[in-house]
Amino acid sequence: MKKYMYLLGAIILTIVLLFVINKYRPEAPLSEKLKEYKYLSEGPIESDNYEIIKIIDNWKGRAEVDGIVFLEAIFYDTTTKNILFCTNPKEYEKIDDEWENKIPYQIFWKMNDHGRVIDSIKIDYSLGLNNSGVFFHDDYFIDWVNNNNKTKQKYIDVIEGDSLSIQQLESHINRANMLYANKDYENEITNLFLKEKEGWTRIKSKKLYEKTEPIYGQVLMYTLKPYIENYKKRFIELDIAKGELEPIQIEHFVKKSKQSKSLADINNHGRSGWGGIGYFKLNHNSESINFKGHAFNRKLDRTYIYYPIEKDQDFLIMYLHKRASDNRHFKNTGIYVLRKK
Repeated sequence: MKKYMYLLGAIILTIVLLFVINKYRPEAPLSEKLKEYKYLSEGPIESDNYEIIKIIDNWKGRAEVDGIVFLEAIFYDTTTKNILFCTNPKEYEKIDDEWENKIPYQIFWKMNDHGRVIDSIKIDYSLGLNNSGVFFHDDYFIDWVNNNNKTKQKYIDVIEGDSLSIQQLESHINRANMLYANKDYENEITNLFLKEKEGWTRIKSKKLYEKTEPIYGQVLMYTLKPYIENYKKRFIELDIAKGELEPIQIEHFVKKSKQSKSLADINNHGRSGWGGIGYFKLNHNSESINFKGHAFNRKLDRTYIYYPIEKDQDFLIMYLHKRASDNRHFKNTGIYVLRKK
């Protein structure tokens, strides 16, 4: 019996020793090449023809800080060829079921096809982006996406649609060169927005309510049957690069801290592995750009890569973020663009 006890003790001691050695053994010294790697926030990060630039700063403190802390979506505008960033001032995981009432505003950013931010606008969250590119409110509209005008503009007319016949409604619709509709579910009213030569008209109609159907997505779209059967999709949401499109490769990893899931984590929200500093190479158009950054399990931590929708574009977008519950200030966090110098 004692022999088995000694054997068990030896096994346990060996496991403990291996753990201690693995945790506290000194890291191999960095090569002179790796010592030259910079964090993205330290810049400039560049190769012969390309540079990585932070275009939108992010996470200057806790989630409650009044700043840009969450990237909602990135859209390619097929009409203007610009890129639109939709950002929120709070992280969703800090918001309860009534999150729509907790987000006071959104900020939209406009980037041209050379990877340079050219404008931004702060708007009420309830307005939202729709397929026309115009932000509509009951009392005004903002046409910033199309013509950079940030002012609240009045409708040329607001019409009570219940006083109109279906034929009269059809006449208004046929005269318009642009149409957008949304539903007021509480009052069972369709709000019809019609663009004519003189400007935008708003029509409130119960008669069109059952004929108005939503197309769900980040960009608000409604079909108005039978008058408008199909809307041409203007904004294309950029997808996160995966698999073969993922351009970042790790060259070296320095372990800093081990993370384990909590025993109470029954929903599998936690993660296990090693955090540390990674030394990375980003490959783009036969060139390599080197940098270092916070890494987890040998991957650049909490990073998304987006490519523009048109293949001949010469840039890509990197989004580095952290959770709302994380109070650490990672200078790397933000939205970056890789673009030609």
